[in-house]
Amino acid sequence: MPVTVRYVRPRGDALARMAAAKAAGAGAIADKLLENSQPLVPVETETLKKSGHVVELEGGKRAVVYDAVSEEDGYPYGIKQHEDATLHHPNGGEDHFLSKPMEGHDGEYLAEAAEAMRPLL
Repeated sequence: MPVTVRYVRPRGDALARMAAAKAAGAGAIADKLLENSQPLVPVETETLKKSGHVVELEGGKRAVVYDAVSEEDGYPYGIKQHEDATLHHPNGGEDHFLSKPMEGHDGEYLAEAAEAMRPLL
């Protein structure tokens, strides 16, 4: 019995589609991380929480940034709030508000990326 193979040319430039899919996947993961981190962000005036956003980096990468700046000295205090486990947060929130949402949720983030990438491949 003969086997017939039919070649179907991919839509458009495959490398460009892969780059777009990579960026979409990274964006979906960053958006989900931002969403999951919001309930954990320390609250004093809500300035830090409101400063959270996703930034696009070189090569289609994305980062979640909390870049609130102290009105007193102009110091960006998001990193200190994230890293310093000795700080107390009486109005809610906690330290490591970005890294904690990543722990044990790999599948959730990968599913978000796959969903965003699927239409582009």
